[in-house]
Amino acid sequence: MEDSDERKNVFNSIQKYVCSVYNARNVIDVDAARVQMFMDSYKVSDINEAFNRKKMRNFDARSLPPCKNELLQHFLRANYICAIWNNAHLSKFVRYVIMNNVHKQIIGYS
Repeated sequence: MEDSDERKNVFNSIQKYVCSVYNARNVIDVDAARVQMFMDSYKVSDINEAFNRKKMRNFDARSLPPCKNELLQHFLRANYICAIWNNAHLSKFVRYVIMNNVHKQIIGYS
């Protein structure tokens, strides 16, 4: 994806989708969904209640959605691989180089 605004819009849509997959209602940010899911499971009912460490031993972070940075890296990697496969039929190879967290296209000859 060339346009950064388009990339942001697609990434926001992906975040919204991931939140819906993890059943985080009315949340469109994956980091907020992670906090909400954690608080729903481990929130104390009384301020004077002691934190139950035994309950935390059974905590599985795999049940939480990925954080925003992790999801962004998955998104960029998937976009990069799709770009490679979309250009696989060309006689000139297209190479992408990451500069300042942006993929730059370099066209070369095979």
